[in-house]
Amino acid sequence: SAGGHLALMAGLLPAANDLDSAECRDAPAAAAILDFYGPADLTGIASPSGARHPTVANWIGNDAEAAVTERAMSPVAWLAKDSPPVFIVHGDADPVVPVAQSIALKRRLDALAVPSELFIVRGGGHGKFTPERQAEASARAIAFLCGRDLLAASACAAKN
Repeated sequence: SAGGHLALMAGLLPAANDLDSAECRDAPAAAAILDFYGPADLTGIASPSGARHPTVANWIGNDAEAAVTERAMSPVAWLAKDSPPVFIVHGDADPVVPVAQSIALKRRLDALAVPSELFIVRGGGHGKFTPERQAEASARAIAFLCGRDLLAASACAAKN
């Protein structure tokens, strides 16, 4: 999930932003994003009591600036019509990052007409997929990239 979040942030942040360190600014744009069960909206993940989720609070804190940081570190805050294509995988039984995060991300991508695909793994936990479902997720990710000419032709030919 941390990798999915990082992939989303790296792919969605504009070249000029206040989050990247100086040496990371103006990096080339991502051709596509592969998001495997990453949190997309930190403001939408709450603990059972309704408070900021403990994992999010441990990361960004609970001080006066936490809400600003929580929003800035939410990939959905950086979505734009020119965002790169996004392939999303999420288990519907994920106890860590609610599948609703990926469903809402997909809806927002659709609203912006950003090419995207959501593959929900039935019975899949937090990255705990059966070997068959993991293979299917990988195959779908490759097909997504191949369908957008984002992988070398030899890789796409080998897939088929």
